[in-house]
Amino acid sequence: MSVTTHTVSLTLPHGADILPLFSMILGGIALRRNLSLETLDDLQLAVDSVLVEEKTGRRDISMTVELSEEGLDIRLSPLTQQDLLDTLVQGTVPPGAADRCLDVCLILRSLVDDYTVHDLEDGSYAVVLRKLTG
Repeated sequence: MSVTTHTVSLTLPHGADILPLFSMILGGIALRRNLSLETLDDLQLAVDSVLVEEKTGRRDISMTVELSEEGLDIRLSPLTQQDLLDTLVQGTVPPGAADRCLDVCLILRSLVDDYTVHDLEDGSYAVVLRKLTG
């Protein structure tokens, strides 16, 4: 039996205007998937929590949402903020970064079912947020 997946991608120049547009995409997906407002809020806050830490990025940011019967994966890339990477990999804010970085791991653990970090070939990385809905 094959699993049906659908993918939605949006790439935007890095800047203050990306969060509302990514939230709008997530809102449309939540509406079509009949997700609760609480689930939508969780997804939007999870994306916001990652991207608010991406302060130094100078390149385009992509959000790719892969929908399956079990839930959805949200991939944010390419990211370059080293404090965010260190925090996500270690699972807590590393010493010396507490004044520069939120405890995004604590936030993500309360909002999504899982998150992973993937190194990209150009030295940047991607974060994948998984939310089970089915």
